[in-house]
Amino acid sequence: MNKRLLELNFSQLSKAWEKSKFNNYSDIDKKLSIRNLSSLYDSLQSEDFDSLNLNDIIQRSHMVDFFFKNLEFLENSTLNLIPYEIVECLKHALSEWLDNSDSYIIVTSLVNNLSEFSLDPTLVFNYSMLYNVIENLYKIKFDHKLIQINIPRFLVKDYLANVVLYHELGHFIDNSWRISSIIAKSFLDEFNKGTLVQEQGNALIQYFPFLAQDSISLGAKQAFQLHMAEYFCDIFASQYIDKCSNYYLEYVTKGQNQYSDTHPSTTHRVKIVEDFLSKTSNPLVDIIVNETKKISNRDLQKRNSSILESDFLKLLPVIIKQPSELHSLFISGWNLWKNDWAKFGLNNKMQFHLENQKIYDIINNLIEKSIGNYIVSTSWDEGKLIN
Repeated sequence: MNKRLLELNFSQLSKAWEKSKFNNYSDIDKKLSIRNLSSLYDSLQSEDFDSLNLNDIIQRSHMVDFFFKNLEFLENSTLNLIPYEIVECLKHALSEWLDNSDSYIIVTSLVNNLSEFSLDPTLVFNYSMLYNVIENLYKIKFDHKLIQINIPRFLVKDYLANVVLYHELGHFIDNSWRISSIIAKSFLDEFNKGTLVQEQGNALIQYFPFLAQDSISLGAKQAFQLHMAEYFCDIFASQYIDKCSNYYLEYVTKGQNQYSDTHPSTTHRVKIVEDFLSKTSNPLVDIIVNETKKISNRDLQKRNSSILESDFLKLLPVIIKQPSELHSLFISGWNLWKNDWAKFGLNNKMQFHLENQKIYDIINNLIEKSIGNYIVSTSWDEGKLIN
């Protein structure tokens, strides 16, 4: 890494920043993040790169990368682009799993791959030391870290598909508490020692077929932890949106019953969720639920409250009274999509047939308006309390 490459990188950043610094955001936390980035930009711009040694150049290069990564997500989290309704629901879920949830901002990045829902851990985990460096060097403190979630560009307002964002939030919770890695290490140790009880051992082999051998390779160990993380996140999501994530998962994966290096088979993932929700005896579910409680002091349990689907059938947004009801909007939306569409016409005395695409639009609009109305009403109430 030399000075000229750093200057090139910073020139590229300057070009991007010229546009992005004028973006408008819906909440004060994002505005504060942009203000910090502006201070960081000014600090880097005022430096004499010629006077830096190699270590300093590498450090500043990491800062430029950090800046670009912030812009990547903040650029796609403006008023016009961010799916703030689903983000509002995720914020409530986040607050139940972290005491310092106010220290994080959920942001989104739009990607072109139709199945590319994913958590990007870069800013919130990979740059943890760099935040301290920036504060010590420039006296700039980032009070909020960004939880970065990728969403397919074409599905940004698709509330039936976006239920999988609960799964992606689960990856953040899993990484924060190190739940799947702790479970994986503990049970791999017992597996290798042969000290697992037979029931647990059979469960592991059923849901992790690559363990059915005398010795476990490094690749199998890595796959075990990755698969354990997926199972945890599936259960985590189902607390809030029941089987909804399964519905979309089965479509995206075509219901495949083969596992990959990173993901279990869809068949096993669906069964784990169904057993968790129905409280059917399942050793792997028990392992995940019990160990999660020990690690986080939080229960994996139903965290949604029922709402009246009759309002949706009357083409009316649901009046949400408490955050736990927000999650049920997606359950109701999927129930309507999967069941008898004729009810829309019957409940509204329609003299015409609703096309498939119109039903799709109606369900998405009703979910969006229900959450939007809740956001407005709670913001109004909070404003009255402040005044």
